[in-house]
Amino acid sequence: MKLTHKMAIFSLMFLYSILVFVVLCTGCFEGDKSSVASQISLLDITDYYSKSEYKNVYKSWDEIWNYTRNKPVSFTNKNGVTHYYEVVEIPEGDVEWLCVAYLAQISGGYLLCPETEDENEFVFSLIDEEVDWYTWGKTNVTNGPPIGGFQACDESHEEDPSAGWMWLSGEKWEYTNWCQNLDDGVLDSDPGNTIQPNDVTGGNQDAICYGEITARVSTWGHFPVRFGDLRGGEGATFYAFVIEYEKNPNVD
Repeated sequence: MKLTHKMAIFSLMFLYSILVFVVLCTGCFEGDKSSVASQISLLDITDYYSKSEYKNVYKSWDEIWNYTRNKPVSFTNKNGVTHYYEVVEIPEGDVEWLCVAYLAQISGGYLLCPETEDENEFVFSLIDEEVDWYTWGKTNVTNGPPIGGFQACDESHEEDPSAGWMWLSGEKWEYTNWCQNLDDGVLDSDPGNTIQPNDVTGGNQDAICYGEITARVSTWGHFPVRFGDLRGGEGATFYAFVIEYEKNPNVD
């Protein structure tokens, strides 16, 4: 009886050990998405566009005199990862792509990096308001808030405008939603070619924003990183941008 009792205890301990091992492995490879995400290094935009060269572009929050930061909202992707999105509205539009990328970075997040169709459509729903978009007077083409995809500041992509794109989040560049030439007279009444990316200005369109046709759409266009400041940039502007956080910024 004593031997049988000892064998029963040993069997239970062995089964318990296996159970613990399975739980730990499940946490490492399936359940603990945050630990996997944390292994990806965020990109520092100033490593690619230096502060010394763009010293008049990068600004702190104190230098943006009129803005509204809305409460972050959450979205969970199909892979189970939940991120948080803060819409920042700037009625005067006195910022450029590099500036908003920097503001998002110093806030503990990064400029929006939609890496799935569901995420892209969710964030688009947050900024699908006329006040958040800029319309070009001659063509009525409209551009919305900027996106955190960019090309390195070099000549490697000049022959192929679709090459060399990176996410500020550090994630691998896979999902895209470039604008297409619809020519339907409704969403796209611009007579020009709106297929993106195209580098029509000569190889300097290194950043992304929503839009690029004559209606508010969730597709993307690309443009110079200096795009965005009516007073010092490329002649257009941003009225809003979205900061993406991997953790709830409202929780310590």
